[in-house]
This record gives sequence, C-alpha cells and structure tokens, in this order.
Amino acid sequence: MIERIKIKGLFGIYDYDIELTNSAGLKIITGPNGYGKTTVLLIIYNLFNNNFWYFYNLPFETIEIIKDHKTKYVVTKKKNVDQENSDNSILNDSYEVEFNLFQDETEKPFSFRINKDYYDDLKNKYAEYYEKDYPVETIFDKEYDVDTDLFVVNSAADALLFNQTCECKYIESQRVFKTGVKRVFPFSSSVIRDNPYNISDISRQIEVYYRDNQVRFSQECQRIDSSFIERLTDNQIAPYTEEEFNGHLSDLKKLLDDYTKIGLVSSSDFKIKDEYKNYEDFKQALTLYVNDMLDKLDAFKKFYSQIDLFKGFVNDKVLSDKKMIVDEDGIKVVMNNGGFVPLHRLSSGEQNLIILAYDLVFLSRKDSIILVDEPENSLHLAWLGCLLDDYLKIAKINGCQFVVATHSAAFINNRWDLSTDLYEANSLKND
Repeated sequence: MIERIKIKGLFGIYDYDIELTNSAGLKIITGPNGYGKTTVLLIIYNLFNNNFWYFYNLPFETIEIIKDHKTKYVVTKKKNVDQENSDNSILNDSYEVEFNLFQDETEKPFSFRINKDYYDDLKNKYAEYYEKDYPVETIFDKEYDVDTDLFVVNSAADALLFNQTCECKYIESQRVFKTGVKRVFPFSSSVIRDNPYNISDISRQIEVYYRDNQVRFSQECQRIDSSFIERLTDNQIAPYTEEEFNGHLSDLKKLLDDYTKIGLVSSSDFKIKDEYKNYEDFKQALTLYVNDMLDKLDAFKKFYSQIDLFKGFVNDKVLSDKKMIVDEDGIKVVMNNGGFVPLHRLSSGEQNLIILAYDLVFLSRKDSIILVDEPENSLHLAWLGCLLDDYLKIAKINGCQFVVATHSAAFINNRWDLSTDLYEANSLKND
C-alpha cells in the first residue's frame, strides 16, 4: 500500500504532503479545478507502470512516494544549465529527471535516468499529430511500450522488477467510450476494430470469466474424482455424525442453488437428495461425497463473490425500471415489463455505473492500488450518497487500496475524515 505522497513545486506553484493510508483502505482527494487532483493519481499510476516519460513533461521539483514503510521512490527534476532551450515539452534538453528507488533505509538507492533516443524516435514518428490533434502525452500513453525501450530494460532493471510487485490500476473519468485513435494512427496497435462501447467489452469479458471458471471446476472435478475409490477404501475417513452430515448437506444445497441462479452450474447436473436414509450404513461414503462436492464447488467461490458484489453495486442503485442480470452470456439489462435493453442503449449514467462497478470489483485484488478519477461522472445524485459505502465494502473484502479524486460532496457523504482538500493543504503551506 502507498502510505504517503509528497510533491514540491507542482505546476511551479503547489506543495503537497498527503497521507494515503487509513484503516478504511480508501483515501479521497478533493479540491477546486486546477489544483492537481487527477495529476496526483497520474503520478502514482505512471510511476508504478513504468511510464517514466510522463515526468519529463510534468512541471515539478521533487516527488516522493512512500510505500510500505522503508520503500520509496524519489523523483527529481532539475534545469539543465548546459542547455539554452527553455521549451518544457516532453524530453527536451532543458531538464533532467532522476529516479531514485530506496528499498532499504540502510542501503544506497537504485538510481537511473532516461536515454531519450527512443522517445525522440516516437515523437518524430507522430510529429504531425501531436499538439495539432492530440497532446503528445496521448500519443506516448497509447504507443509507448517499455518492453521495447531497451535502455530502460537494461538500465532500470531494479525499478522494473519492483514495479512488478506493485499492481496499480487507473480508472479514468471517461468510461463509456473507448479512447481509440483509429484514424490518427492507422498502423497502431491501439486501433479499434470492434464495438466502441466499453460496456460491450465488459459483457464479453464476463463470458470469458464464466468459461475460465467452469473449466477450472471441471479440472477440479476430474482431479478429485480420480482418487475417490482409493480414499474411500483406505479406511482413514473420519465420518460425520448424521447431524453434522445434514448440516454440510444443507450448505452444499445452498451453494448449488446460488451457483445455479447465476448460471455457473446446472441443477440437472447434480442429483442431491433432501435426505439420505440409513446414513449409518453408508456414512464413510457419504462423508467423502459431501466433502468432495464442497471442495469442487470451492473453485467458484471467488468468482461468485465478485459477481455478487458486482450485481449488488448496480442493482441496489435502483436503475430506472430496469435490472442487471449476469450469467454465462455476459451482462443483460431487463426492463420491468420483461423486455431487454441493448447495453449501448443505456443512458451514459447507467453505463458509467455498470462499468465503474465492474472495474472496482474485478480489477481490485489484495494489496492492489486502484486510482479512481471522478467516480461521480454522469451518476445520479441519489446513487452518489451510497457509492462510498460500496467502495469501503470492496476495499475490505478484496483487501485493496482506493485513492479517489472527486469534486462531489455527495460522494464523500460526510466522511471528511477520509479526505484531503488540496486547496486547504496548499493554504496551510502558505500560512
């Protein structure tokens, strides 16, 4: 988890010292436009995702990100006095940026700078587009691939290895449409060749998750069944009492019912009786059977909890005369009258809600860092009041860290104890 971020001279004006950890696993950054809420998120994201080029175009003096007590990044930017060029564009010769990774208080930091040849080649390749049609940062964000930047691969190996241990995701404020650039870069790997709506991709990804989990379940069934006879006949099974067995049988039936409702399994595939007579005559086999079934179904446990969170996040917000259904065919939205609504025909607010819920639930994992920009975007005011509670629930269940940039007092919902206001933070500096 990230404990603290210190920034000096952001945009040549602002100094910030922001504590990011708390028992809730969530930090809110707020403040007026122009104070750098989104920039704070992008600093964290780009540093931990090897986009070192980002810091050449960002006006700042020093950035310090403290992670897990003894580990920290320190990034410094200095004017190159040997150069007269004052242009502050990406990778010009006027500035030098140095990255220092401290992994132990007693050791010297791992330090590196960037060889600019790779970046200059990328700039020149798309020179006719940037600033005219797209900011240069947009091109680098789409086209830069650290694996092909051999200088970084060879000279910043320690930083790349460390960053592999820091899963950091960024959920941008514009979520409905893909940010593709087909007509600008016709030979780019970023070309969009399919539906432009992100929600369609999410539905397809849900289908993939279903298939993957059902394959995993089948493999577990084969593995467990292959040793059933051997385990039954080795006389080492400690059988349940009949009362204990009936309790586990009840748990098994509930799981099958839950998993059947969302299409993970079919009720016709499992013939579970309400009771088993003459239990004492078959207690070893029945004990092994119920335990094996519970072990097999454990393959679905994590995915089922994600689907449950996802559906609750969306359906608890009371969509207008609609309900979201999730099954092996992906996402469907059904009207109260029974008719289905094509996903791309949903309002921007409804699409935003579903996409945001998906990202929060399925991108967050234990110890991952999830950066969310303007979660209130296009969402109804009535939804915002309960949105923070969903974040806190997901942070607790998934064990992740959320850092959220927002304008919305409705989202904060009186949890000002979780927030840092950048206007106030900068005012305190100047007092």
